[in-house]
Amino acid sequence: VVMDAATERALESGTPAGLRGLFQALTTSGFDEGRAFHVLSQAMMHEFVVRAEQGMELDLDLFLNRATDYPGQAIRQGADGPEPPV
Repeated sequence: VVMDAATERALESGTPAGLRGLFQALTTSGFDEGRAFHVLSQAMMHEFVVRAEQGMELDLDLFLNRATDYPGQAIRQGADGPEPPV
């Protein structure tokens, strides 16, 4: 729930820049808005966990890198494909 709220805030604020475009790319490629949101939320959660394991806070640039990769994987797997990688 916390990551969903953080992802929603990020999309609303447009921070990091490019996140809205990734969301748009997913919906344009056939993902419904809920699934597209989930792909980006998973990227945020995974980046947060990786950074927390290193004793660091979430880095928005690294999140954007991960978020950029996840939609491509999800698109290749199809709108009904498996979840993004862990």
